[in-house]
Amino acid sequence: MATTTIGANGVTFPDATTQASNYTDAKALAAAKAGTGVASGDLIQADATGLPVIDGSQLTGISAPSIATGSYAGDNITNRNVTTGFKCSLVIVMVPAAGAALLFFMIPSVAKDAGGADRTAVIALHATDGFTCIDASFYNVTGTTYYYWAISE
Repeated sequence: MATTTIGANGVTFPDATTQASNYTDAKALAAAKAGTGVASGDLIQADATGLPVIDGSQLTGISAPSIATGSYAGDNITNRNVTTGFKCSLVIVMVPAAGAALLFFMIPSVAKDAGGADRTAVIALHATDGFTCIDASFYNVTGTTYYYWAISE
């Protein structure tokens, strides 16, 4: 089995071609401090000598998505909003039924059942929090428990 190996002077690929290192850590760090950087396509031989630690604190302004799971009992109310605590990008609703569970999927401007039928007229993502059961005869029937899994934007 051919392998890629990294040596002190560069990389040897499975097809036996090699690429020499153009920068050691020290040279790359000096280039970064000087504001010159490294050229596109240059290979840096990284051995972590003198490089700053990357611990994730450099990633600012990035938030992880929120996830909510829960259930609601159908109550036959039209335009019922099921809140999740955030604006959703995806919601999956499951209805356990005799013989087979029914699944429904919602993303912005689209709602489908597991068979692919369009359900945007009866259930949709709410503009700011959760999702809305528009038509009470679908997804909000009295006596039925619905389970959902929601992911934020």
